[in-house]
Amino acid sequence: LNKRSRKKTMPSPLKSHPVKRWVSAYPLATLYTHDGKQIQGPEDLVFCQDFLRQQKAANLIKNGIQLPDPANTHVDWECRIGRGSVLYPWIRLEGKSSIGAYSTIRSFCRITDCHIGSHTTVLEGCVLESSRMKDHCRIGPFAHLRSGVFLQNRVQIGNFVEIKNSSVGRATKALHLSYIGDAQVGNGVNVGAGTITCNFDGYRKNTTIIEDGVFLGSDSQMIAPVHIGKGAFIAAGSTITADVPAHALAIA
Repeated sequence: LNKRSRKKTMPSPLKSHPVKRWVSAYPLATLYTHDGKQIQGPEDLVFCQDFLRQQKAANLIKNGIQLPDPANTHVDWECRIGRGSVLYPWIRLEGKSSIGAYSTIRSFCRITDCHIGSHTTVLEGCVLESSRMKDHCRIGPFAHLRSGVFLQNRVQIGNFVEIKNSSVGRATKALHLSYIGDAQVGNGVNVGAGTITCNFDGYRKNTTIIEDGVFLGSDSQMIAPVHIGKGAFIAAGSTITADVPAHALAIA
């Protein structure tokens, strides 16, 4: 870079000149455009990012995506959104996230490298990272999906629920104040408020397996590794340290 003192000027408008390539240097970087003009320094970079954001928003609207407030909606360039979806203001879609058709993302969400299916709603204040959700799911408000989460169709994840490195079966519900980590949860499971899969024993992460149709009562803890059989019923307030057979009632 030219290190000589330079008279400060306003950045040149990019208009139809998209970014061509980065040339890295320390402590600044120069961004070259197709017309050969340079964008240097953090102030010019902010201008460039804003230009790309506007271009992305215009492309989304042109392709049938609803943006009620495009000036305050951030969608990275490589994100893909299905027709008929609605992106409310004050969200960030980052990385290579994709959203299917007719889905809704409410305000104050950050979604990074996720795949979200069609007809899915993500309510306010959710953080979703490197996860997959299929169709007709409902997430939030204030839910946190960490990396490695896979939700089948029609899963409902409610407020203040955190899930990490787990699969959740079709039509399963975890609606209140729960932690699901390193677990395999079947179809049609009810996860009561305050339920925790205790996956860490101080040395390693362990797996909890919960089969189809299980009812987990409120404030129950599964001390992994543990296996809950199909259709079992875990009474509220129980701490489960051993496997539970199918269709059994566990009180501990």
